[in-house]
Formats: sequence, structure tokens, C-alpha cells
Amino acid sequence: MKFFSPAKINLFLWVKEKRKDGYHELETVMQTIDFGDEIEWNIHDRGQISIECNCPEVPLDSSNLVWKAIEFFFQEARISNPGISVRINKKIPVGAGLGGGSSNAIRMLVALNRHFNCPLSETQMGLIANALGSDTHFFLKGGTWLYRGRGEIPVQEIDAVPLVYLLIFPGINSSTKMVYSRFIFDLTKPGPDPSLLLLKLKQGSLKEIKNAIVNNLTDAFVGCYHDAEELFIKISGEEKKQVFVSGSGSALFCLFDKEQEAIKMKGELEKRLNKTIVIARTYQCS
Repeated sequence: MKFFSPAKINLFLWVKEKRKDGYHELETVMQTIDFGDEIEWNIHDRGQISIECNCPEVPLDSSNLVWKAIEFFFQEARISNPGISVRINKKIPVGAGLGGGSSNAIRMLVALNRHFNCPLSETQMGLIANALGSDTHFFLKGGTWLYRGRGEIPVQEIDAVPLVYLLIFPGINSSTKMVYSRFIFDLTKPGPDPSLLLLKLKQGSLKEIKNAIVNNLTDAFVGCYHDAEELFIKISGEEKKQVFVSGSGSALFCLFDKEQEAIKMKGELEKRLNKTIVIARTYQCS
């Protein structure tokens, strides 16, 4: 059995003050894209979980979020674990700010619930998702959503216009902890309202959408990684293209409304940069 595990892009991310529980309050608009991992899984009779992956940076033990999702499912569904083997074909780089691990775990959870005739309710699935992480809940449905809290509270789904992304990977496994440690929130500065982006995503021009994109972790991220800063400056300066950071990095992205324009820029950048560059589009999970 196989399923697709999509990446996400943060089109809006405004991190606020740190809460008493150690998390930061935030607002974010996330969108799933058709770039992601492929996961194959099977049921065997050994009563154990096993994980294989083509990426050496991915843990294969109980620290893996997919492993945890499987354990949560059988525990909450009150079904004896018959034994699950999982093979992850990783395409989303680790530490890219694209939610790869979260997506893998939640899409595994969805696949198990469907296979076993949906013993878990939508509420139960949401509770498991929130126990697994901060951006995990989003991958239960995907699409385009505004989230609040620490990133686990769905607020509004957006019927967004189709977009084309050019993803540029600096080859950095960005540490969320390190980026947040450099982040300074100015309590005196009012934050932007995501409603402007939501409106433009529904009916705005590409220029208006780009102008409404926000990520106040950008300075902290490029401050942590000199290579990323150089790449960011090169694309925005020499290439004169608006470039954005997804999440806490390290993936950079440019936005287009026509795929042909993305293909052209991909070719131009590949001549100048020794980096992995891929084209992706807006994606709705099924």
C-alpha cells in the first residue's frame, strides 16, 4: 500500500511572544504542494513496527514521528498492532521548513484510519495530531489554512487561486531551536494582519499575493546560516526576484502564476547555482 505525503509552504508566519509552556504564540497561513515524499507500508504478522528510509538523517526507531503515529493509532483505536512495516522514499529535505516529518506522520495516521474502517473520529485524530507536534494538525486535510496558537488551532480554510512554486534548497538542515534562539519579538511593533493575504489568495494578482507574504523568522534564519544569507541575497539581488523563506528554513521559494515562467527561472538559476531546485504546485490532500 502506498500514499503521497505532501510538503507545506508557510505563506504567512508571524511569531509572537513566548508562552509559559515554552512555545511561541503565532499566526500562520500554510498551503500543501505537490512536492513530497512517497510512503509504502504493509501489515505483517510480527506485531512490531519497522521503518526504512533512503535518507540517513531520518531516525528509524521510536523517535520517528511515523512510529509514534502508528503507536498512537492502535492505542486510541484499541486495536492490537498486527505489525507495520514502513518504507519512506524521502524527497523533502530534512530541516527544510516544509513539514516533512509532520506530513509523514499524519498521512500515515490517515492511511491507517482508512484501512481499519475509520475507528477514530475527526476529534480523536486531531488530538493525536496535536500530541505529535505543532504543524501536524494541518496535514489532516491540507489545502490552504490559517492556523493560530502554536500552529495547532485551525481558524479558516481558504479557497486559494492555484500557484506555482520554485523551491530552492540551500543544502542546510536548519535547526528550528537555533533559529528561534536568535529570534527577538518586538512587543512594541504591531503585527501584520493575515486577512490581507487571505483576501489576495482568493482574488488578488500574483504581485498582490507576494506583497502580502510575511515571515518574521527570516532575519533569524539567515543570521544563523551564512550560506543561506548569501543565496538569499544572490536571488533577490542579482536575479532581482522576490524570494521567501518557508517556516524556520531552510527552503527558499519564489512564486509564479504560470508554470512556464517557473521553468524559465529554474533553468537560469541552475546555470548559476549548484543547488537542488524543483517546481511545485498548489495541492489538495484527498
